[in-house]
Amino acid sequence: MARTKGSLGHRKTAKPRPRTAKVPRRKAAAKKSAVSSAQVVKLRKVVEDLKKRLEREAKARGIDVKALKNMRQLRDRALEQISVLKKQGSELSRQLKQALSDADKREQARRQALAKIEELRAEIARRKDEIARKSQELARLARESAERAKTIVMSEPSAPPEPFPPEPPLEAPERETTSENPPESRDSHD
Repeated sequence: MARTKGSLGHRKTAKPRPRTAKVPRRKAAAKKSAVSSAQVVKLRKVVEDLKKRLEREAKARGIDVKALKNMRQLRDRALEQISVLKKQGSELSRQLKQALSDADKREQARRQALAKIEELRAEIARRKDEIARKSQELARLARESAERAKTIVMSEPSAPPEPFPPEPPLEAPERETTSENPPESRDSHD
């Protein structure tokens, strides 16, 4: 016995449904199937559209993935080239600095050489002037000496010239003889 909400133990009997004709039922079923088949068609169309869209997106993503992969490869190559160029640039910079330093050193050496040449030219000119002055002085002294000799010879023809007084002999200083320095013979000096 099935109890229902409002019953206190009474048994309710099910009322029979009235029967409808089979024809309207078929029309309703046909109507329902037509609606459902239209929905199925729409759903199939939506599914087909979604499949096509998914395929397009997959292709696009495939293209994007390929493009991304190519871009990464290009970026890696560019980074490698940049690093190589940086190394070459730093090497060229070092060589340029060295060349400039060498050029500066050469220029400094050239300036020093020019300064030394000027200094030597000035020294040569000074010595040349000194030699010319001394030559003039010697020529003057030679003329004066010749004049004196001429006057002496002309003024005293009968008197012989006085000889110079003899020079006293030079004495060698005495050396102390030690075992380290043996006396040397006079013959070895001559």
